[in-house]
Amino acid sequence: MQASAVSTDPKDLSGAWRMEQVTKAFPSAQRALFQKYHVGGCSSCGFQPTDSLGHLAGNHGLDVNEGGGHL
Repeated sequence: MQASAVSTDPKDLSGAWRMEQVTKAFPSAQRALFQKYHVGGCSSCGFQPTDSLGHLAGNHGLDVNEGGGHL
């Protein structure tokens, strides 16, 4: 069974998106996440391009919908 593909349409942003997709669709995403939530700007709060937005939110105690809305 094949997993369903994640939409790459910016209006379909969800926690399933990998951060490489997020930063491609929203070029200022890393800066926006750092400014508002202190996520992604340094080695202690950074993320890998393969991390999902949901994983990143969970690791930093953020609501994925709020973070996605901010982007």
